[in-house]
Amino acid sequence: VSTNPDMRVATSYWLYLTLRRLDRGAEAARVLEPIAADLDVIENHEYHRLLLLYRGMLPVDSLRAAEPGSVASASAAYGVGAWHWLEGRRDEAIRTWEAIVAAGQWPAFGHIAAEAELARVRAGG
Repeated sequence: VSTNPDMRVATSYWLYLTLRRLDRGAEAARVLEPIAADLDVIENHEYHRLLLLYRGMLPVDSLRAAEPGSVASASAAYGVGAWHWLEGRRDEAIRTWEAIVAAGQWPAFGHIAAEAELARVRAGG
């Protein structure tokens, strides 16, 4: 359905996370197959870089945002937290999400998603 690389990486990012949460790892892995480092992404660089992380093509340290507290930083940090969670490093995920919320970038989707994750964890989910 995505007609350009920007929409492809955005859609692939959320589809990948959804499939992993549903314990459908093989399908999630197929979502990553067409994601290449040389995609001509104009706006959704954070999603692209996160997908490359999920593919094992980037180290997690390369996703540390240059501008702490920015919208892009919150988005990247949420994706890193989700990666830790899915890889079984739950304490690291929670610390990452807590740091996003503490940064106070409340309009950023990464902030909102981190709040939702923390609420889910605290409710036992």
